[in-house]
Amino acid sequence: RPLVTSLPNQINRVAISGFKSVSTNLIAGQTYGVIYGSRFLRNEEGEAIIGDDGFPLVDSTPGIIGNTNPDWLAGVENEISFKSLSLSFLIDIKKGGDIWNGTKNTLNYLGTSEESGKARSITEFVFDGIKTDGSINDIPVNFYDESQPFANNRWIRYSLEGVAEEAIEDGSWIRLRNIRLSYKFPEFSFKKVRFKNARLAVYARNLLLITSYSGVDPESKFAGYGNEPGLDYFNNPATRSIGISFKTEF
Repeated sequence: RPLVTSLPNQINRVAISGFKSVSTNLIAGQTYGVIYGSRFLRNEEGEAIIGDDGFPLVDSTPGIIGNTNPDWLAGVENEISFKSLSLSFLIDIKKGGDIWNGTKNTLNYLGTSEESGKARSITEFVFDGIKTDGSINDIPVNFYDESQPFANNRWIRYSLEGVAEEAIEDGSWIRLRNIRLSYKFPEFSFKKVRFKNARLAVYARNLLLITSYSGVDPESKFAGYGNEPGLDYFNNPATRSIGISFKTEF
């Protein structure tokens, strides 16, 4: 877990990648790549402040909303052989590590996501939090009300990228990185050419991914760069490949 101990010239924060509303950063005293962005307004007890219209208010000051560094990483690699057959595999495991799913926020804003499709009919919903007068919120709201201006929609009100805090998800996963099944042929000749150690194999890469992350791939990199984990804005998933190989000696 790399720690940023200090920054030069009294700089408080250096953005590594991202947007104005959300980015990964270098911040003194924090681990490398913490996510800094827009967030909901909260009181000292961490309770959300709800506006007079019943929707959570946005804090005018952004802050740290996530940590891209995992709690731990693990791998399981093995090869099992029986007579002429051999099965090898590599399983990667990552526990923890936050991801900003900006793709979800934008699709919600556009009304093209499954989440917005299911939730736009929600009515009389009461957000957990405290009203501006300090009392417990009891104001019911409709996520989409035809009698109200379109800008009052549950997602439109928070702009295209939404509130960054709302898009933070856990990036844990279990991934079958590689698997290979091979068969070793006995020594044989074909048209006077002797084959030795001939092996036929079927292999696959990134065949299986188990994750609770709602985006395409929690391992994807923003803009395709290797040092930019934790941001997902229409990222491309990892390539899955399946193939056959034949190797031999003469």
